Amino acid sequence: MGKVLFILIITFALPAVCLAEEAEGYSVADVSKIPVAGHKITVDKSINDWVGELPPLDNSAVVSKGEFIFKDAASDDTGTGNYSYATNKALHKGSDLKEFRVTWDKDNLYLLIVCDRPGDWWAPYRLVGIDQDGAKGGRGGTQVLAQGDMDELSSDSGLFGELTVSPELACEYVIGISSTYKGRIWDASGKLIARRECETDDTPGFKIDDDNWRAVEVAIPLKLIGGSPEGQTWRFIVATGQQDYDR
Repeated sequence: MGKVLFILIITFALPAVCLAEEAEGYSVADVSKIPVAGHKITVDKSINDWVGELPPLDNSAVVSKGEFIFKDAASDDTGTGNYSYATNKALHKGSDLKEFRVTWDKDNLYLLIVCDRPGDWWAPYRLVGIDQDGAKGGRGGTQVLAQGDMDELSSDSGLFGELTVSPELACEYVIGISSTYKGRIWDASGKLIARRECETDDTPGFKIDDDNWRAVEVAIPLKLIGGSPEGQTWRFIVATGQQDYDR
C-alpha cells in the first residue's frame, strides 16, 4: 500500500515578547500575526506540560499560554483531489491529525503532534517541514521533503515516497518521526544532521517521545536549525502517513 499523506500548512510569528491577550478560534492566517512567547517542555511520555487551551472551532488556531495550537477537524483525512485514505477500520484512524502545537525556549523548539490512536495498526509516520523565509517571500530551502534514509531499509526508518511542495513553501529543515521514539532531521541540501534511535550515538538534545501511541512530542535544539526564531515568522508543513515502511 502506498503512503498517503495529510498536509497542513501553518504560519506563525515567534518574537520574544509576552502576550497581551490570547486569540480564540482564529484562522491560521489571523493567528499567525499574534506573537508567541514560549515555555519549556519536558519530553517524557507525558503531555501534561502542554498547557494551552484548544480553540473552540475545528480547523482554527489559537495562541494560548505560550503555545501556538491548531485544532484539526476529525475524520477529514480524505487527501487532496481524488486521493482518499484506506477505509478499512484497522487503517482508518491512525493518520487523522487532531492537533499540532509549537512552543520554544532559549534552547529548543518543541512540537506536539496528536493523531487519532490507531486501531490494529502502527503509529503513523509524521513529517514536519520548517520554512524559515517563505513568510517574507523567500524561496530558499528544499521542495523535496525527505522521508527516510535510503541506506536504512527498516520498518522504522526506511525508504519512503518523497513529498514535494511548491517553491514558496520550500523548507530549510525537515523532521521525520517514525515509531514512537525515532526520528531524523535533514537540512535543505538533504543532508542528515540529526538522528534519534535511543542509542548511545543519538544526536544530543534531539528528543522524541510518545504518549499512548497517539501524541508525540519533540525537542529540537535551536543550534541544529539555525538558531533562535526570535523576531521571525516560521511556517510549518505537517504531513502524516499511515505506515512507516513504504517505497
